[in-house]
Amino acid sequence: MENRVNIFKDLVNTVGFPIIAASALFWQVHLFRTELLQEFKEMNKNLNAVVTKVEIHDIRINKLENSRK
Repeated sequence: MENRVNIFKDLVNTVGFPIIAASALFWQVHLFRTELLQEFKEMNKNLNAVVTKVEIHDIRINKLENSRK
């Protein structure tokens, strides 16, 4: 019985560490990816706001040019 316990402990020590390390690496990559996606969403939102302002400005210029004709 004690031999089985030792085999199990050895298995946990040899296999468990790589699994824990891989899991930690996965979560680190996942959190970095999530943070990066959030930054891209924010940049996209800001870019869309700038594009909207430019479109509004173009519409105003077109109206002004049309009123001069």
